[in-house]
Amino acid sequence: MTDPNMIAPERPTERPADVHHTTVNVAPEKSGGGGGAGLVIGALVVIALIIAAVLFLNNAPTQDRGDTNLDVNIDVPTPSMPDLPDAPKMPELPSPVPAQ
Repeated sequence: MTDPNMIAPERPTERPADVHHTTVNVAPEKSGGGGGAGLVIGALVVIALIIAAVLFLNNAPTQDRGDTNLDVNIDVPTPSMPDLPDAPKMPELPSPVPAQ
């Protein structure tokens, strides 16, 4: 920003005969996206619906259940410890000699 109290610089009165202008065209940045995310989210929703349908429809009650009264008798032998051999006798260690 220029100081409003300063005198403006003089402009050149003579312009060159050849004035070259350069035009630069810059393409705007592409901001695509979101399409892939929508596809992934849609696929996850479809998979979740398929799993929910399989879980809920396979557990539907049936008309013919059959007899559910069972009489089961399981005989289990009483556990016992195996016979172990007698432990070997520990050797006697020499006792220190009292000081005289």
